[in-house]
Amino acid sequence: MAKDSKIGLGTYPYMNARVRVMKGEMIGKDEYSRLIKMSPAEITKFMGETAYKKEIDELAMKFHGVDLIEVALYLNAARSFNKLIRISSGRAEILIQAYLVRYDVYNLKTILRGKIAGRDEKEIKMLLIPAGRLDMGALDMLLKKKTCSEVMVASKVVKMDKDVSAAVDECEETKCLCSIENLLDKNYYNMLMELSLTMPKQGRYVRQFIKTEIDFLNLKVLFRLVREKLPKNDIVDKLVFSGEKLSRKKLLMLADSKDCEELYSGLSGTGYDAVLEKGMDELRDKNELGTCEIALEKHWLRQVELMLHQHPLSVGPILGYMVGKDIEIRNLRMLVRAKVTGLDEKFMSESIVV
Repeated sequence: MAKDSKIGLGTYPYMNARVRVMKGEMIGKDEYSRLIKMSPAEITKFMGETAYKKEIDELAMKFHGVDLIEVALYLNAARSFNKLIRISSGRAEILIQAYLVRYDVYNLKTILRGKIAGRDEKEIKMLLIPAGRLDMGALDMLLKKKTCSEVMVASKVVKMDKDVSAAVDECEETKCLCSIENLLDKNYYNMLMELSLTMPKQGRYVRQFIKTEIDFLNLKVLFRLVREKLPKNDIVDKLVFSGEKLSRKKLLMLADSKDCEELYSGLSGTGYDAVLEKGMDELRDKNELGTCEIALEKHWLRQVELMLHQHPLSVGPILGYMVGKDIEIRNLRMLVRAKVTGLDEKFMSESIVV
């Protein structure tokens, strides 16, 4: 995109009316309390009576149990996002397509992880969500590639510069994807930030949306890596600069924390310390980050809902729907996996992001 090009974000009453209908078909907050008490078979039956009916009916002869639920979730998500592109108008389509590149990143990571783990093509394909620029045909082509290098080059998700080439070489030698995954994430968020800079003043809440998500991504990275006692330089290398409340200077200071307690103290005044207060209790007692990360996701959803209400005729509801759909997939997948592994209802209730 040319640097001097501008994306004018106007109002989209027709599209937002369609999006509100799609949002109304999503799983309601109250329905999750019912789902927690259901068996996987009952969850499948429930989904067959919702917007997932087409996918459940279509896939029931090929898949069963948890596999059926997960594949139906992914197929429905791909179709829902593709529909969003079809009904989009004006420059909103550019923003939607840019947001959905995260599924190209997700699919690329999934394929690479599967190949390193020695999983067959069929197993990996079940986990893919063709909602981005890479359609199922392109993903099938990537599944047939043998090496990490071949997959990365053929995907064209990122430019094969010296940093990416070095990360690919590291993957080939060590079978570790950390560097590649980090570069994919950075490339995605840098692309979104570059796009946001082409937006006029009325696009400021879109920039806020992107930068707030970057804050949450960086907080997760910081807590995980500080807990593991990684050197500051290694932590800094994994961060995306920079977000809404966490500036480069602040992130560099936080990356120098000697432990999670000091990291948490460093968040004073940002508002994130209050969000993470309960999670810190679990971290202190059990050295686990699950509650912290769930708290961040819940806060992220609240921020998106606030944007939706503040800008009801612009792209707020569209972005809100996409985030809500992402979270619905994660919630339902978590529920069925928790059921299969025998986790209790308390864990499921606390882990649902609504």
